[in-house]
Amino acid sequence: MTKKEWSSVRWSKWIIVGGACIASGAAIWWHMRKQSRNKVSGSKSGVRPTASVAPCPMLSPGMQSSQEIKDKGNEYFKQCSYRKAVEAFTEAINLCPPEYKNHLAVCYQNRAAAYDRMGDPEQSIIDCTKALELDPLYFKAIVRRAKAYLSLSKPEEALDDLTYAFVMNPDASESLKMDVDSAVALAAANLVEHVKNTRESIPVRDELVLLWRSSYVNDPILRDLKEESFSVSPYHQALEAIRQRHYEEVIPLVENDLRVQQSDPNQLNITNILRDYILQARFALMKENVMSLKERLAAFESMWNTLDEDSRREMINKRFRSMYYILLAAWKILEHCGDVENEFHHAVEIDQTNVDIYLGAALLLSENGQLQEAIDYLDQLSKIDPAHHLVKHMKANCTMALKASVGDVGGAMACMTKVDQLLQMNRNADPVLYLITGRLYYAAQNKELAKASFKKAAEGIPDYAAPMFYLAMVEAEEMEGSPNQMAVLESKMKICLEKEKANPDALAILAKIAFQRQQLDEALHLYEQCIEVCPVHTNEASLLPAVTDYVQIRSLRKAVEALRKTTASPTDVPYSVR
Repeated sequence: MTKKEWSSVRWSKWIIVGGACIASGAAIWWHMRKQSRNKVSGSKSGVRPTASVAPCPMLSPGMQSSQEIKDKGNEYFKQCSYRKAVEAFTEAINLCPPEYKNHLAVCYQNRAAAYDRMGDPEQSIIDCTKALELDPLYFKAIVRRAKAYLSLSKPEEALDDLTYAFVMNPDASESLKMDVDSAVALAAANLVEHVKNTRESIPVRDELVLLWRSSYVNDPILRDLKEESFSVSPYHQALEAIRQRHYEEVIPLVENDLRVQQSDPNQLNITNILRDYILQARFALMKENVMSLKERLAAFESMWNTLDEDSRREMINKRFRSMYYILLAAWKILEHCGDVENEFHHAVEIDQTNVDIYLGAALLLSENGQLQEAIDYLDQLSKIDPAHHLVKHMKANCTMALKASVGDVGGAMACMTKVDQLLQMNRNADPVLYLITGRLYYAAQNKELAKASFKKAAEGIPDYAAPMFYLAMVEAEEMEGSPNQMAVLESKMKICLEKEKANPDALAILAKIAFQRQQLDEALHLYEQCIEVCPVHTNEASLLPAVTDYVQIRSLRKAVEALRKTTASPTDVPYSVR
């Protein structure tokens, strides 16, 4: 495959959805590389010759005895007498002169096979490792060790071995496919769990702040955000940080505001303290900092319990209390703590006419895949405020997603038409609405409507990366087959990162482009950055493609490097009968 042919491989869908690189991208890459250089020819699997010097005319007495005992071991193995086979292979190993490395490797591999049949994968791994030390291109030994690792739930090690086996012998890819798929799935799942358990937080995404600012109409904090203030309090500094998109400064500034307020008990303003805890909790949620979110909600609850009944009935305090329950529901969803209906019920009970409560519940439920429940809350919202700026669009979007999720293509298309009509009737719709709707169009593969929506979003919020990212993806698909496709997309992804440094979507695309160019180290580096900032608690599905690609490319790099070292200076070994 020439460089030009490589560039023309259909890759846009692969880039969007991620997926199995070894089964597609990496396999093609390796095949192309193998076609352009001298092949390594074969040992036990047809990979290379069994010796690199002329064969010896006679075997030494020790070698001859070892060969005979090894043959006995093979007979025991065929008779299913695995313990006797182990004993015979052990004797053959002890009798064999050390210079007959190939023969020794076979004995170790055969003994590993016997240990496998005896249900001892640990010992099988030890013997396969010894065989590979003697003969690094021993295909059967590397595959056997991989299967043993899989049986011990060590998918990372198994994937390393399977990838090495595949790189060593691409013709075996079909026979390895099931084991590769298992190893990839398990290794990816392990990495996702590792990220969940070890990562404290992620940077706040522009999209989340935009959604918050565009969705809620009764949030006292958002009202403060819209009003100009000359106050220099830490709270107002936090608001300015939000305006300037310095999101990482928000929680520390609000923490400072709490310290200032609590330093003088005589000047204590409980409402402001409740406000600060809610703002911190919201940003902790955006950062996926589960511990911080829990702590802020607990602090809010503790402070709320100090209020008398009159204070609890004050509208601003009711607003904060109802939002507390929405954020508590979000925490329960993050922690998989079961049903959140009680939290929504408490929020509605406190502030029944607050449309933000119904919208907040709908947003959380839709993000959690509970689309019908989200629609139910949107129905309640429309009864309170039929003219709400988002309710018709959100309901149509949720209905479209619900229809698509159950395979109702006709219903989804009808909803798509309705959504488009709503946007046509409301030319001044919020840019975030165009962004949300464009993503649904994009998922439904309606490029024309998606592109139009993303353009409107980009016009309304030109300083933000999200509309540019999705618009670039649509335009890249339109350029499919063009030699400039990757270069144009790469340029736009880099601009996205200039606007939002921790944009996991742009990082993932750049990683795939690097892989497409065979730049494995660069691809891994970009994927590591992507995984570090990609949501996992709120949207595990968005992380999984990046993790799946990452574990495969990581193993591929190891395999390529190992094979390069192995074939660079083959070791001369005496000939032995196999």
